[in-house]
Amino acid sequence: MVASARTWPLIARGAELERVIAAVDGQTVAAVVSASGLGKSRLADRVAEVLEARGWQVGRVYGMPATM
Repeated sequence: MVASARTWPLIARGAELERVIAAVDGQTVAAVVSASGLGKSRLADRVAEVLEARGWQVGRVYGMPATM
C-alpha cells in the first residue's frame, strides 16, 4: 500500500506551516515554490487542512514543467 501525502505526518515544518498560514490570512491565493522533493505538496496539503478546518474553501492546483 502506498500512503498518500495526507497520511504522513508533517515533521519539523511548524515554522513554515505558520508562515504560509500567516501569509494566506486575508488573501485569496498563495503559492508554495521550491525545488522538487522538499515537501511542498505535503506542506500545502497541511495548510489546506488547517484552512478548511477554519471554514475556508480551498482549491488546489498542481503544475509540472511543460515539455517541448
